[in-house]
Amino acid sequence: MNYRINRKKSNAKIHNTVHRKIGFLFLSIIINIPGLFAQNDSIYLNKSVTGKASFYGAKFEGRKTANGEIFSNKNLTAAHRTLPLNSIVRVTVKENSRYIFVRINDRGPFVKGRIIDLTDAGAKGLDFVHAGTELVNVRLLEEIQLTPELKQRFLSTEYLHDCLGNTTTLKQKALSIGTFLSIEHALYNACDLYNDNRLNSIAIKAIKVGKHLRYLVIIHDIPLTADLELLVRIAQSRGFTNAKAYVYN
Repeated sequence: MNYRINRKKSNAKIHNTVHRKIGFLFLSIIINIPGLFAQNDSIYLNKSVTGKASFYGAKFEGRKTANGEIFSNKNLTAAHRTLPLNSIVRVTVKENSRYIFVRINDRGPFVKGRIIDLTDAGAKGLDFVHAGTELVNVRLLEEIQLTPELKQRFLSTEYLHDCLGNTTTLKQKALSIGTFLSIEHALYNACDLYNDNRLNSIAIKAIKVGKHLRYLVIIHDIPLTADLELLVRIAQSRGFTNAKAYVYN
């Protein structure tokens, strides 16, 4: 089935250009609610489940996660007891509507009353590192299925593409917010950025890392007068701990 996803405005006051309004614009992308989720996970579709979020300690760095990946506290991933591995969820702070997108790659938490374990990057993005836990809403997002043509474009390492799959080139100053293992995870972050009118020059670049593809999300066409170092710090405070700045002619 095809769906149009309406923009939803956050109730939180947006105080910097890296905290975006929620919304997704996929024009040519087919959105499908899969029927393969376990029955007890269906409550996460189209509604939020509220509970406490915590985050991993440093001792887990470098260990294998439930899906076989190597855990890194710098990535926007998370552990959940039952949600499908590699699914994307939006985690929103109940008090102020600050949110991030994370990919489920591990199982946990195993402490009563907690519903999701985030990385250090995720805890920074939601600003609860010092508190240790935070009351959040967790929403399982619809699975993205690309048309064959769009999939081929995004898999290409030769060109950069915008959120709609159009070929683009980097202009002026640019800010790479991070590299994602999943095209879905990259698209949710890129399209969220795209829907903020102040950040409409977004590019996705597929890069080869060993035998695997990774997806780089880049904000570009930033005015030459902008303070890139400040933007990097803001992005890092939003959970994009691998943010880097570039300048193009």
